[in-house]
Amino acid sequence: MIRYNNNIGSFFKACVLGWILEEDICSEEEWNGTLLQFASVVDERAYTWEVIKGMLQKKKKGQWIFDNRGARLKYLLLYVLRHRDDKKYGICKKAIDYGLQHGIEGIIYKTTDEGKALYKLYRSVFGEIHAICGFARFVPLGQGALAAKIQLEHHTIDFLMAYFRQRYPAHTLILVNQGRAYICDEEDNIYEEEGKDFEAAVECDDFEKFWETYYRAQYIPQRKNLRLTARVIRKKYWNWLQEGKIILEEDRKDGRK
Repeated sequence: MIRYNNNIGSFFKACVLGWILEEDICSEEEWNGTLLQFASVVDERAYTWEVIKGMLQKKKKGQWIFDNRGARLKYLLLYVLRHRDDKKYGICKKAIDYGLQHGIEGIIYKTTDEGKALYKLYRSVFGEIHAICGFARFVPLGQGALAAKIQLEHHTIDFLMAYFRQRYPAHTLILVNQGRAYICDEEDNIYEEEGKDFEAAVECDDFEKFWETYYRAQYIPQRKNLRLTARVIRKKYWNWLQEGKIILEEDRKDGRK
């Protein structure tokens, strides 16, 4: 059994070692919390990458790990491992195993089932980050704080904070998601609090009303195209965005016809 800790580099190394040594892998949390602690275990930190490179050279496999192709796979894993579904670990392990056995091109160019499964998770996570960066609307709360209500499925808070920190370098940033507030202070420390009061403050802001008035003024019923709208603003955001509520009204009208 190869044990890894909670970061992408450790997971990736454990997957490679697991393939070389024909061993299963487990996280520290799994090992400490189950009967796995009675199994024989090797920590991935016991092997350096230089040693692993030599082991791969003997097998004449996996040299892509040390060039741009390896960097590309690690980039994908950085996003995939933020997916909410725990199946992500098995999908990542299968993709790495395939790459080591048959070459990484089938994964990177999505010509294999393993590559397609990996990219499906990647697109879901990356798409969420892209959407929230475009749709989040911050409200000033005083004392240099800005707050926005968002809707997340995946573990992407730190990615979002890094993006918004570049946009608002001098503010305390607060993202409210599902009743919890995630706060990034002036020193870029991120911590979590109860979000009820922050959510109420965001919802009381008059800008939402002005935006709805503007959106309704620009709306032309004769040009309604909900299929196109769903491509620009995904349906799962319709009940969150102010304009999404108007789109939902039109969608319900179509449903009653």
